[in-house]
Amino acid sequence: MKPTSIDTLDPQVILEDLPRVGIDSYREGTAWSLRIYPTLESTNTRAVELAAEGAPEGTVVVADAQERGRGRMGRIWFSPPGVNLYASILLRPPFDPREAPKLPLTAGVAAAQAIGKVTHLPVQLKWPNDVIVRDRKVAGILSEIQTNKGRIAHVIVGIGINVNLPEEAFPEELRGTATSIRTELGRPISRNVLLREILAAVGRWYRTLLHQGFGPIHKEWDALSCLADRPVQIDLLTRPALRGRAGSLDPEGRLLVKLETGKVEAVEAGDVRLLRA
Repeated sequence: MKPTSIDTLDPQVILEDLPRVGIDSYREGTAWSLRIYPTLESTNTRAVELAAEGAPEGTVVVADAQERGRGRMGRIWFSPPGVNLYASILLRPPFDPREAPKLPLTAGVAAAQAIGKVTHLPVQLKWPNDVIVRDRKVAGILSEIQTNKGRIAHVIVGIGINVNLPEEAFPEELRGTATSIRTELGRPISRNVLLREILAAVGRWYRTLLHQGFGPIHKEWDALSCLADRPVQIDLLTRPALRGRAGSLDPEGRLLVKLETGKVEAVEAGDVRLLRA
């Protein structure tokens, strides 16, 4: 599939009248800084390099294609050219590293709202980092944190969105579990408009997190969740999988699950699979 004019990433369109990012007001916040590359190994990898070089908060690394796009738990994010969005946002939040897990949840709310605003699709969230349309994954978020002397030096929030990828172009192993906006909407959309809305929403919810805490994000995340009271299996890295019914998030962003024993457990990290009732 050859890129068309609707697929060409244009920084002028993306940044036009875009509110600033940061903890201060619109006038005093940091302007977004957009860096667009034809191809990168990974936008997260490049953003980490720029952060180490002192790049400011609000730096956004975007690639038209990735050679080794990264997902959670060491997975590869399918990243063909000209059709999707691969973007990594550099943030420097002034809070304790223990608060960092709330940032990808915040970005999830922002991404879901932006996709919903542009497409009017029934967008939902699946803990911890998946954006879902009709129970299939349309976007994912991968965050990476660097600390220094007990404080956050930077956080990289990577967002991958399947935008204009035709359904038949997905690898066989992703069909049935992944989807694209084009597939769900029946037509392609502008990546420029979508990325602009993503950045506007991330900036808005990031300021909310810094000024008002996690409460408003928690409330919106629950409203967008596709998991509420549904049977799930949670695959864990260090112990056997858990089965039960998913509930809300706790104040720290952990998923509450009512196990088959009746006990409620707060899960900090894991992969959630929806089960048939």
